[in-house]
This record gives sequence, C-alpha cells and structure tokens, in this order.
Amino acid sequence: MFFRKLGTNPRPGTQATLIVTKGPFRYTRNPMYLGLITMLIGTSILLGTFSPLSIIPIVFLILHTQFVLLEEKWMEEWFGEPYLEYKKKTPRWI
Repeated sequence: MFFRKLGTNPRPGTQATLIVTKGPFRYTRNPMYLGLITMLIGTSILLGTFSPLSIIPIVFLILHTQFVLLEEKWMEEWFGEPYLEYKKKTPRWI
C-alpha cells in the first residue's frame, strides 16, 4: 500500500509520521474517501439504479464530520506549518 511504502500508517485514527503529498494526494487531501464516494457512483451506474446514489449524502456527511475534520485537526497538531501549507495548496475534496 502507498502509505506503508512511504513509511506511515494508513489506518484512520493513528498518528501519521509524515505528510503524504505524492500520488493522488497532490490533487486532493482525501483521495481514499473520495474513492469510496466514486465507488458508490460506479455501483449505481453498474446496477442501473439510483438507490446507491441516495446514500451518498449520508456517507459524505459521516466521512466529513467523523473523519476528515478530526483528521485535519490532528494533522495540524502533529505537523503544524508544513501541513497548513499543504492545506493551502491542495483542496479537501476536488
């Protein structure tokens, strides 16, 4: 996995050892969560139904409030100014 290759833990809620800015993290600060939302859209297209789309707002809200905002707070505490600079240059979603 990308995080392990770079030497940091990919598990949400564990302290990161570095700020990953390579690969998809050049374009969005949350590529894994964005990928989950994209998979729901793809599932909807694949199944030819709108039902997977109906849960996207709920999944997005849970990801944003329970993970993203908390993780950003932690990253600011752990890395300070370098993370704030990364936040300025890289959008949260897209």
